Amino acid sequence: MHIYTHFNSSAFVELPHVFQTGRLWKSNKDKSAAWGSAVWGNSRCLVNGVPQDAKCVSVVRREDQQGVYTIQGVTEVCDTEPVVCTAIPVRDLATNVESFLGELRQRLIELANEFDVEIVVTKEPVYGASQLAGNFPLYVHILGFQSHVVAGEIHLWSLVELYRSSRGARPALFVEYLDLDAHSLLPSVAGIDMANLKYVQQAFQTQAYVSALTLPMDRDSGRESRFRPQVVLCGKVYSLVLAAKDFLAHMAQRPPQSPVYFRRFNSLSSGKLLYIQKHYRLELNRLMIKYQSLVKVTDSCIEFRSTCLPLLEALIKAFTINILHRILEVQVTMDKNFQFNEDSIRQVVMDDLIVVTIPSKENQLLVIGNHSPTATDHTSTIFKQVAEIHPASAVRQLRAIFEIHMDYEDFISGKKNGKLTRVMETVHCLIKLERLEDDDNMFLTLIADSTPEFIRACNLVINELPAEEAFFIPEIYHRPVIGPGGSVIQATMKKYNVFVQFSSTFFLPQNDLSCTRYDNVVIRCPYKNVSAIPQAREELALLAQECSKLRPLALVKLSRGQYRFLLSSSSPSIAQTIANIEKNHKAFVDFPTEEPTDNYLLEVRGTDNNCLQAAKELISGSYGCETIVKLDQPMVLDHDFYNSIVIPFKHAMGIEVTASSDTIRLVYKRGNGSLNKSLEVLSDYVRSHRRKVMTTELERNFLVTFEDQQENQKKAIDETTANAIKLQQFHIDSQLAVLPPLYHRDMQYLQKSEDSREPLNLVQYGYTAR
Repeated sequence: MHIYTHFNSSAFVELPHVFQTGRLWKSNKDKSAAWGSAVWGNSRCLVNGVPQDAKCVSVVRREDQQGVYTIQGVTEVCDTEPVVCTAIPVRDLATNVESFLGELRQRLIELANEFDVEIVVTKEPVYGASQLAGNFPLYVHILGFQSHVVAGEIHLWSLVELYRSSRGARPALFVEYLDLDAHSLLPSVAGIDMANLKYVQQAFQTQAYVSALTLPMDRDSGRESRFRPQVVLCGKVYSLVLAAKDFLAHMAQRPPQSPVYFRRFNSLSSGKLLYIQKHYRLELNRLMIKYQSLVKVTDSCIEFRSTCLPLLEALIKAFTINILHRILEVQVTMDKNFQFNEDSIRQVVMDDLIVVTIPSKENQLLVIGNHSPTATDHTSTIFKQVAEIHPASAVRQLRAIFEIHMDYEDFISGKKNGKLTRVMETVHCLIKLERLEDDDNMFLTLIADSTPEFIRACNLVINELPAEEAFFIPEIYHRPVIGPGGSVIQATMKKYNVFVQFSSTFFLPQNDLSCTRYDNVVIRCPYKNVSAIPQAREELALLAQECSKLRPLALVKLSRGQYRFLLSSSSPSIAQTIANIEKNHKAFVDFPTEEPTDNYLLEVRGTDNNCLQAAKELISGSYGCETIVKLDQPMVLDHDFYNSIVIPFKHAMGIEVTASSDTIRLVYKRGNGSLNKSLEVLSDYVRSHRRKVMTTELERNFLVTFEDQQENQKKAIDETTANAIKLQQFHIDSQLAVLPPLYHRDMQYLQKSEDSREPLNLVQYGYTAR
């Protein structure tokens, strides 16, 4: 079997520079680079990733990137890896270039050797830096195979940032690395929808960067990239960076008794597996982040792993819908005497197509591609290429194979196979929908004898494929949105010709550091009606919004410290607590997905008095005690404050400390015996920094009634009005003070006489400055 695929790589020509490691540059005498001398002349170049069997090769100079040439062609080598470049600008260089290179030269050489890359420092924005906005003193480029550059670029960025922070007026930057044993741990570290990394950024003021979840295959070993997955943590407070590292290390350590659920797809062809590897890396990353699971595409199968069975099933279904449903395999069979030669086969291969041939069947080939690259264009590349196979009179049979998830059998076939029968009656073709014993999904096979009929029949089938969109609507609004006896939702479905499905997600697994809202509403329709889905979703969201306005509302105070305290509680987690409250009280707790401000009010909506009961249960069951310390002037929140107060209080006393302006909040469990000691330590620290504790009070009422909210709004309006009046009077007073009258008689026009009944008009009676 031969698999022909399109490859895309780059060549970089040596340009003026201030430093380069000189590891990978090749002269035009080198056999692997000599063929390009006709394009870029006698300059040395960095070029790799061009297979020896490459045909139909084109080399084009990039107009938008100086010194870069794009190389494209067709090859049978499946594990080709492109050469790429990443540019890192050196911002605000406080020293000269010689000093920069003097300190980092050896580090750059070591980094280049470790990751087998080339590092170039230039003053001009060449290579990838040509697309960066703004001008910078220096640019550091890392060039090499994609897997090497992806693994090494974060280390190069850290090195440059560390130098800048140590030499400039900027605060110091601290960098730590967390090594992971396997790529399968990355989803657990990142959390559902990257919740763990967001929490690290908010709670520890530390940026966390994870390795790519899917890396190109390592060209030397033919297996997964040999570079160990890492998490890079950067922050300005070293104690917080270390705390963030310990926290993520704990998240990566799965309890031994925790099960791992595993499933494998074995029925995919080698060509389809290669197509997924080449064209769906970003979608695979998105699915793994969303479902906190691992998807691994190998040369022989696809593996799915998750610590939660419902998430594994949801991941597999999403993978099938978003990836497998879109890929089409077309088997072309010509007359017995016809033979596909290598040149004709390579002409069929395009950027997004793969062609497979079998030596014993020279009159056949298999074309693999995406049947609908855009939401509206069905005339995709795969059909265009099939239509251009000549001579058309030699085409004996065309066979299309669609892979369909088992849940959509009735949707595809229709009642009593009505949809498929209608296609066969419209176009002369044969359609078969089946699932064999060892198959992971169903397969729809369409057979036609001529190219026009084949393309027409395929488009009719594509029109009937399921298109769907999932999103979240709080469970308490499902019944009103559905309406009595389903009247409301039936009207919506009929109006837009879609199907809407509701589900409950109360007890799906939750990440400890977030309250994840899983998609619980699905809008589905045939692909021909896909444009109606956004309209139907907008109408459902509007209905839910109207229901929300009519529901009773309870407001609960939620400060930053309380938010962190709730997320750090592990037994049970705040997400599990909220799920229980929402189910038992038929309420909706609008818990924020990001860290709120100290004046944030958490909304709890429900029916009748349920919202009030739900809010009280949330406060009594999960909230911690909160002590508010007021100072006479704002506290400086520097590294000393975090090292002396925040970190020791959290780890030694179990107290969350947050500060803003002149207010410090302490949040802790009820009965914490370290409170008095913590207040003494805090008072001593404040006193040593020439501050004074004005008041210390306990937050006794977290529940805010609607009347309290109205009163607060009224006070805010009154304060705003009073401030506006004061500001207006200030402007008047300032005007009189800045331009005093030279003669006393001018002042009489600004003094209202006691018997005058006319109002004062500053425009009419303005004084005159002389």
